[in-house]
Amino acid sequence: MKRLQSGKFWFKSFTAIVLFSAAAFTAQYILLAWLFAPEKLRQAADAAVAGTGRKVRFLDEGRTTVFPRPTVTLKQVEITRPHGEAAEIRVEEMRLGIGWGSLWGTPRIEKWVLLRPEFSLSRDSGGKWNVADLLAKESRFDVDRIIVEDGRLLLDTPERRHTLESVSLNVNNADDAQTQIKASGRLKTPLWEEDALWRLQGTLHRNAQGWRIPELAAEGGSSRSGTAFSFRFAADASWQRDTGRTRFAKAAFKLDIPDYDLHLNAESPAIEANGESMTAANANAVLTANRDGVSWDGTLSAKNIAVWSDRASAEQIGANAGRKTAATHTAFTLDTPLAWRKGGWEMPAAKLTTRMENAAGNPRPRLVSELEGVWAYDKGRWQGSMKGQLDREAVSLSADYTPAERGSGRPAKLTAALSLDKLALSPYLDNLPEGAAAYPVWLQKSGTPEIEADISIGTLQTAQLEINKLSTRLLADKHRIVLPDFRAELYNGSTEGGISMANTSPPTYHLQQYARNINIRPLMQDLFRYGSLSGSGDAEIDITAQGGDRASLTRTLAGTLELNLSKGTWQGINLNQALQNLLGNRPVQAEAQSVTPFERFAVSSVIRKGISRHEKAELHSDRLRIELTGDTDFNTMTLNEHLKLYPAGSDGSPVPINIRGKPDNLSVTIDYKSLTEGLDTAEEKQQALTRAIREQWQWLSNQNSGKTPQRPSENGRGSLRQRQNPAPSATP
Repeated sequence: MKRLQSGKFWFKSFTAIVLFSAAAFTAQYILLAWLFAPEKLRQAADAAVAGTGRKVRFLDEGRTTVFPRPTVTLKQVEITRPHGEAAEIRVEEMRLGIGWGSLWGTPRIEKWVLLRPEFSLSRDSGGKWNVADLLAKESRFDVDRIIVEDGRLLLDTPERRHTLESVSLNVNNADDAQTQIKASGRLKTPLWEEDALWRLQGTLHRNAQGWRIPELAAEGGSSRSGTAFSFRFAADASWQRDTGRTRFAKAAFKLDIPDYDLHLNAESPAIEANGESMTAANANAVLTANRDGVSWDGTLSAKNIAVWSDRASAEQIGANAGRKTAATHTAFTLDTPLAWRKGGWEMPAAKLTTRMENAAGNPRPRLVSELEGVWAYDKGRWQGSMKGQLDREAVSLSADYTPAERGSGRPAKLTAALSLDKLALSPYLDNLPEGAAAYPVWLQKSGTPEIEADISIGTLQTAQLEINKLSTRLLADKHRIVLPDFRAELYNGSTEGGISMANTSPPTYHLQQYARNINIRPLMQDLFRYGSLSGSGDAEIDITAQGGDRASLTRTLAGTLELNLSKGTWQGINLNQALQNLLGNRPVQAEAQSVTPFERFAVSSVIRKGISRHEKAELHSDRLRIELTGDTDFNTMTLNEHLKLYPAGSDGSPVPINIRGKPDNLSVTIDYKSLTEGLDTAEEKQQALTRAIREQWQWLSNQNSGKTPQRPSENGRGSLRQRQNPAPSATP
């Protein structure tokens, strides 16, 4: 308290304030005005770019401050291109703060702040950067801190421009042996739609040989097509002055895509780079992903990797991956050299293996392959060929894909050729999901190419069918799937024609086939579930159907069916014996093993809404000639047949018979109405009936030649409710 009342204290304080103010005034208006005079600043700027052919421009009205350090602020600073006037570097505002010791000692920039700078980077055809001349010049001043706020970097490559925006950079101890670096910003690139945020940090250690950042870390994130991802890169980075090479030891890269639960971890013991290329002796990666009930896992390895600005190569790439669903487990391996160039790549000696197993059900594996071949990609087009084994059978495959042409409207197209010795379909068909009969979804997706393929299969097997020497073309797009030139050997004969599936709702199927010398029974069973007709011969089929299940397909079944058969049987009924029993008023003992053999059988049917109708089909046996008119309803498996039975080789009066009902409950009766049709009086009808029965009885007596059949009643009326299993109509 006494000091505050002391005049000496106040005098000393006043003197100190005056001296400090004088010093500040001197520094602000005399010393700094001299030190940061525009002429001196321009001299320093010209010296910084001397020998480069560049110029430094800035506005003259620089602003200076004293505290906390002597600082000059320059506006609109520009550095031109070599020997040109266009600016290559622009800084909206630059602040240079020097240490107080610089006023009487070694100059040192204590704080260098760049506000909203813009740098343009590019490389010439020889690989030289446009700012290499500036980086090669040695600074006359030591720098402590460098700060960049809201910077912008334009990186131009021969084909596109990449932009770093909102760049923030903080460098501490810039010219010391250890320099701390932190940077962040936003990347805009044509490689994907969204911006990418990034951050980088590390401590730079300088030595006589170069520099090292032992814990360099870069990370960031972005999104593509609405899917977000994040990444991180870490390494022990170093640079050698004598070789000019940068080395990333213990390099590690991590990629995460949450929407797919995807995680990729890649490592390399060492990556080396110079101004021309980047190389790595080997690298490894592990991948896992899981989405929509499908999980992926795999490993990737590569040897002797080399990357240039316009090409890259790997002596060997190996992939071992697996795909799991609730129903199947699939594994595959790929081993190949890889060569990449601008716009394309090539695998000149690829080796591929695959294997698919069921998690439950049929234990037999499928898609078991060992293939070798070559694949190449060039500016949207890819092509290749492979040979080897599929399911332990020889196979060869070639394919060529051409992308769509937007200007002409020509869609993408895939042409292929497949040749396979043998294929068992059962392991593939047993696990088809419900609704698999619908039109394939992948063919309806935007960008799916039109497909044209030549297919040749030596033997195609299912549980019920074997097809040999199959050859066809496959045409497929979003509208229809067509096999226009289908040829094969099946049912002990051969067939040719076309098969198609149209993308309607539900799908529409069309079958056109001409079969020669085939076994008819399995064909009828497969198409119509009809198994009572056997024999060999020709069949001409032209049918359509629409539906997603067997019932709807049968309801919409329409078309024509023509059969011309020989040496066969109508199974389930013996018409010769049935006729004898009917004429003799005896029960017909029809059994499943009963048959009516025939030498020839011809029928032409028209099918509508699942009902097959025919007129005057002909069946010839050694004893009978039969005309058949009627229909078979495949929806209910019921038949309605009117038969006229003639003695073989005779034009006598026929015996008309009606057969109606389901195969397991048929009604067989003599058609008395047809027998007396056109007659008016009861006497005429009785005479016609008597004559027909007498003729047939005489004929039957001659056929049995040693047997004496019981003579029928000439006015007899016979009917029989025949029960057999099965006894369908002979004609569809």
